[in-house]
Amino acid sequence: MLLAFSALAMAQAPSGKWTGDAAPNLGRPERCQPKMMYELNVENGKLKGKLDFGTRVQEIEADVTPDGKFETTFINPFGHTLKVFGKLDDNFTVDNPIRCGWGNIPLKR
Repeated sequence: MLLAFSALAMAQAPSGKWTGDAAPNLGRPERCQPKMMYELNVENGKLKGKLDFGTRVQEIEADVTPDGKFETTFINPFGHTLKVFGKLDDNFTVDNPIRCGWGNIPLKR
């Protein structure tokens, strides 16, 4: 029984809250807002977060794998699909291949 419980605990995604900000560093950074603030909350393998670009806030949701990886997309007001992906307690990226983005943002609690 203890072994089964240990295996289940190890198979669950990390939980917690990650916050911070980042400057654009992908594509043409001058085309992005100078700072993006973020708040990511993970509970029971589900990520819910907010990306604050200064002029608007984008809510995101994603499933989180047991090793902490996540990936999702959203369409910005200009019709561009942005990809958000990363690994909890490591880093994440918000990539807009048409304009600019924020890459390898440290995700430390």
